[in-house]
Amino acid sequence: MDATKKQIKYQIELTGSFAKKGIGFSCMQKALEMGITGKLEYINEGLIRILVQGREKDISEINTWFVKIPEIKDIQYHKVSASNTHFNDFIIVNSI
Repeated sequence: MDATKKQIKYQIELTGSFAKKGIGFSCMQKALEMGITGKLEYINEGLIRILVQGREKDISEINTWFVKIPEIKDIQYHKVSASNTHFNDFIIVNSI
């Protein structure tokens, strides 16, 4: 498979202040714009967990975008290796 089309998965945890900031919608919009699929879940008002799937280049680019969001205080990335989960869209599981 061409390296530019190879899909990878990451779990990303964002910590910060997210209540009523529209972060989830902004993330969904950016991911769809970049062709990234996955799901975003609010764990609480200070923690968002995102499972993303896409090309390495696009995942790297969205990570750079996350750094520019002032409400995000910390970002943790965990590569997901063995997962049978495949996403066709980007969804927000819940809201706060």
